[in-house]
Amino acid sequence: MRKIIILVLIICLCIGNVMNVQATENSYGEDTINSSSFDKTYNVNVYATKSSSITIKYPVNLVLDGNEGTASYTIGARADISGNQRLHIVPEESFKLSEVNAAADSKSDITAVVTQEDTDFTQSELNLDDFSYVAGRVNAPLTAGAWRGLFEIHVYLEDMEG
Repeated sequence: MRKIIILVLIICLCIGNVMNVQATENSYGEDTINSSSFDKTYNVNVYATKSSSITIKYPVNLVLDGNEGTASYTIGARADISGNQRLHIVPEESFKLSEVNAAADSKSDITAVVTQEDTDFTQSELNLDDFSYVAGRVNAPLTAGAWRGLFEIHVYLEDMEG
């Protein structure tokens, strides 16, 4: 009985290994030919995996126009991503500007709004040789004073269903 269980387990393991869709290491077949003349063709399955590679160029400091309360920026992406992935570059929709070095009766924070033309890119919109750029804009209803704030740009890869 024990030999039968071991035999069933071995068969299951062999079938499971044959059913893998993608190989993770090289494997070899074997064919013995007992003939003085033969002509045979063998198929070799080839698999490869390469990770995505992305370089982002982003603004570190952004100075708003003191009169208009606006500033434009660009974000660049240079990437090699797979066809089933999408690169997202998403800024916060808004953030607070606070008065810098204000006295005890400092002004209330100002809410700045961030807009950006595009936020997601497919592999056909990106390449590894040149940066692809997207433009954005910050608008804030400035009043007199020195102001400082910080907004985040979230960059991530998404695997799309396919």
